[in-house]
Amino acid sequence: MIMEVSEKIFAANVKTLRKAKKLSQSELAEKLNFTEKAVSKWECGEYVPSIHVLFKIAEEFGVSVENLFEENSGIYFLGIDGGGTKTSFLLTDELGNRVRSEVAPGCNPFDIGEDESKKVLSDGIRKVCGNVPFQRVVCFAGIAGGTVGGHKKLFANFLKTFGFKAAYNGSDNENVVCGGLGADDGVTLITGTGVCAYVQKNRQIKRVSGWGYFFDEGGSAFNFGREAISFACGVEDGRFFESELYRQVKSKNGESVESIVQKSYDAGKKYVASFADCVFKSAAAGDEAAAEIIKRNTKVVAGVLETCAKVIGTEKVKTVIAGGLTKESAFINYIKSSLSRPENFEISVLSGEPVEGAVRLAEYYYKKENENANR
Repeated sequence: MIMEVSEKIFAANVKTLRKAKKLSQSELAEKLNFTEKAVSKWECGEYVPSIHVLFKIAEEFGVSVENLFEENSGIYFLGIDGGGTKTSFLLTDELGNRVRSEVAPGCNPFDIGEDESKKVLSDGIRKVCGNVPFQRVVCFAGIAGGTVGGHKKLFANFLKTFGFKAAYNGSDNENVVCGGLGADDGVTLITGTGVCAYVQKNRQIKRVSGWGYFFDEGGSAFNFGREAISFACGVEDGRFFESELYRQVKSKNGESVESIVQKSYDAGKKYVASFADCVFKSAAAGDEAAAEIIKRNTKVVAGVLETCAKVIGTEKVKTVIAGGLTKESAFINYIKSSLSRPENFEISVLSGEPVEGAVRLAEYYYKKENENANR
């Protein structure tokens, strides 16, 4: 374990020092009389070269061999993306190099309680920071349910107990917005178990829809799953004809429709949402009922995006879509076909992870705070 940590520190330091000298891997390899592949392996933490080579590397960068294995003395940025299903932690150095990452269970306080939520966060923070002093870490924690009621203040006070250089907190949705848009104006559509859209204009965020599964009109995995189960109920009682969608629902977990209905009440919205893929599989097989469900739901989503476009007020609207439903390629295509003017939207799927947005927010808020202090 100690060797693994040393290799990671060495890898991060070589990469940081190389970038600081504005050298490519091939340029560094040439200076050291090594191959680019060897340098790549050092920076990936695959192995540490011999002591003779370490002296050459240290000499090239003007540091000691010991420095190559020391934790960076600069600032680190810690991003936390706390969702209902999982909590992701990512620690980077000042140049954006990944130092460590961790994944833990979900930490939504409404799902597991405030004390358990803080325990998940505390364990993850200590693991991902390792032997990096908290005093050198700037943190942003975006937590599901983290801004509702008194939770904003609760988690702010909790983060203070670590003694971070600086700490900020908000909603996990902010991670997705920043990860997808950065500082650009645009729209982020999150389509998972639930659905919500956020407009970012001049770094100000406004929510459009996303009022919870009781009140949203469609577009979420819950909505797709509920309509799939509802259709299967209709086949059972004779209102609808049996089709591929009915067969997909029944074969999903090998349960009877009656059992599925009962379990929907017992297990809740995530269980219902798990049937969303039945709709897309059935539509791909030519099932008309499934295709109608997709059209109905994506029409709602298109309406939300068009409302967001009015807020942005530009001819072209940068639109980033995130969430589990993005795995269904047909979903994106149906949204585009439901828009009245699809040419006005530059639609892409979120690349990377929401936790990367949390790291960016840590950097952004820290920089903004320092700029204000220096005025």
